[in-house]
Amino acid sequence: MSDEEARRRLAGLIVEALEVGTGKRERDVIDELFDSLGVDFAALERQFTGRSTTLLRESAAERLADAAPTMAVLLNTVVRCGGRFVAMVEAIYKRLARHTATTTGTNETFRLRRANVEEDQLTISPAFLEQVRHLTRTLTTIKIGHIDLDSVQSFVGWDTGVLYGTWPPATANGTRLTDRILALGWIAPAVADRAAGSAAWAEAAEAVAVATRAAEGVISSAEWLVRGYFTYLSSLDDKGGAIRASDVFTIEISDWFARQLEHQIRNDVNRFRDARILAAEVYPRNVTGIDEPTLLGLDEQLRPVRMSAPDRHRNGTTMGTLAGFVAQWRGSHWSRRSRESLEPTLFADQENLTQWLNAITSQCDAAARWLAAEVVHPAVSIDVTTLLESVEEFLNLPLWRQRDLLYEVWVLCATLDACEHAGWRVRLAGTADAEGVGVVGRGDEHAGCSAAGAVTVADVPRGVA
Repeated sequence: MSDEEARRRLAGLIVEALEVGTGKRERDVIDELFDSLGVDFAALERQFTGRSTTLLRESAAERLADAAPTMAVLLNTVVRCGGRFVAMVEAIYKRLARHTATTTGTNETFRLRRANVEEDQLTISPAFLEQVRHLTRTLTTIKIGHIDLDSVQSFVGWDTGVLYGTWPPATANGTRLTDRILALGWIAPAVADRAAGSAAWAEAAEAVAVATRAAEGVISSAEWLVRGYFTYLSSLDDKGGAIRASDVFTIEISDWFARQLEHQIRNDVNRFRDARILAAEVYPRNVTGIDEPTLLGLDEQLRPVRMSAPDRHRNGTTMGTLAGFVAQWRGSHWSRRSRESLEPTLFADQENLTQWLNAITSQCDAAARWLAAEVVHPAVSIDVTTLLESVEEFLNLPLWRQRDLLYEVWVLCATLDACEHAGWRVRLAGTADAEGVGVVGRGDEHAGCSAAGAVTVADVPRGVA
């Protein structure tokens, strides 16, 4: 099966799992998944107003497949979105199991539903959790091959948070594309403010939106590379294997440089063992939103993380800087000096700004394809049919179709945890109905508390309202 065929099959599975076009479910995940690949789902949906859901789904799947440079990038987007649901289920089970352990002395299978809503109940059990974990491991531990380190380094060009990399890579007069991508973080609100007061800025506002979606395509491809490197780090952590730069990177290097690179990989492995992250150091004088030397990067679920940098920071590989670039984008950080240089020129002329944004869009589209298709040299072939079967099983988990119920129960559990951390004593009452199903209340059913039963909070500390 070709990569294009695999992408189209996967895209079809996605739109079916998210029930695109039915209006049954919240649009949050749909919008995020499409936006991450540069597709404006809301605009696409408007084209099919009053037409059949089947036509919308066919078009949505086609746009999704065309937007993803490779099947692996599309898969990464699905796993990243689904990863939050997996984390929610883990947190919910931990909280409810702790509650039943204190009230009944046993852990159990939890069956949840919402009052006055016609829907299947959500069942969370140890067996279900193991199924979720197994599928997640299957979809996140695919060895992608050898990464062209020189290319990544030339593209990112990291210097304590400032990005000097060029597009095309390794060109003397190329565009500092990674820096320009981060600049969209301040350009977008600046244009929005002007567009709110003048219709003359409408074209620039649309150009910003298109450029932002194209930038998301670059970020998705970068995340896929980072996920592949996490797989390598995990294999070293699990097996304690010898570190050889040639096992993960394709690069023409001397023996001396190979030893230096292997030392950097070792630093990545040690940070992975300590904190389960991949990160690079950022200085506050260079990047907004940072007030001390900071490690900025991603965790295993590709969630942005930041922590104080140690006094003696040990540099890792360029893959840490790629993770740092993604984290800067997700956290809306940008270079102070870059803004000081760009803003006077860009905002002096709306037409010039629009042309600049259109050029960024075109470059992002090319860079996303390049990161996904040319930076990695496959080491092994993947059984695509088997992989798609695992993806289909993952998408058929009730986490997707019952995500609104999942949100409500997770918010309840997070509220209880927050109350306990504040020193309150909480009691979860009426967790299950006569059939043993936990009911999430709606409206004033539980005195204004949307919860799986009633919540009693007691022993409020002094000074706490």
